[in-house]
Amino acid sequence: MTCETWIMVYVLNIFFTTCKSGDRGDNREELWYIKSMEEFFAKFIAGFCKVQFLCYEGAPNWLGWGVLGIGVIILIWLYLVISG
Repeated sequence: MTCETWIMVYVLNIFFTTCKSGDRGDNREELWYIKSMEEFFAKFIAGFCKVQFLCYEGAPNWLGWGVLGIGVIILIWLYLVISG
């Protein structure tokens, strides 16, 4: 897995953390969640990189990251417009 994918998984894990506030010793739920996020992003990037000019050797290049960033901004804007 590329460094960029790890960064995306880490950032999204911060936003969507599922850890319990009480018991910090048992982190099996967190590990399962991180594993599923890694698999999701690996499949997403593999599908995204079928558009070859957005990726280089299976990882998004500068143009690919730009398209992903603009897509995220549009999704956030739509959410804010719809939620009111």
